Amino acid sequence: MSTNPQDTSAPRSAPKYSRVGYLPKLEGPLREQALAEPGPTWGEWLVGPFAKVWVALGFFIVDSWIFVLWASPFSLVAMVASLIAAVYLEFLLWRFLWYAPDREDDLHSLPFRPNWARLTRFGRWTPQSVRLRAGQDPYEGHPVDDMSEFVGSP
Repeated sequence: MSTNPQDTSAPRSAPKYSRVGYLPKLEGPLREQALAEPGPTWGEWLVGPFAKVWVALGFFIVDSWIFVLWASPFSLVAMVASLIAAVYLEFLLWRFLWYAPDREDDLHSLPFRPNWARLTRFGRWTPQSVRLRAGQDPYEGHPVDDMSEFVGSP
């Protein structure tokens, strides 16, 4: 038996499970379960976890630029004012894209009106916003609370 890695004449033992790249090949009920629930689509992933990380990193970069811009002439008042304005705009953008209020808070509050802290009822890239733009109930997929224990029987 040769120790040369290029030598393919030596017999090899079969692995306990077959592999595709670095991932094990799924078989049986585990495969059926994975196929039945594949997870989010690429589009959902791009506007969800992927974009949140990169947008947050972009916010950090912009804030760092503002800090460095005003640190060289050392204008503390301008630095603080610029950072406050930038953080406020970042806050508005984050809420515009991903804000999803708690179901109970949203249902029991007054009708929505845009204000300085909430430009939209739901963030643009939330499932509630997609359902609302389609003309459906924004909380359609959420379980409805059972109120039978609080409602008296006739």
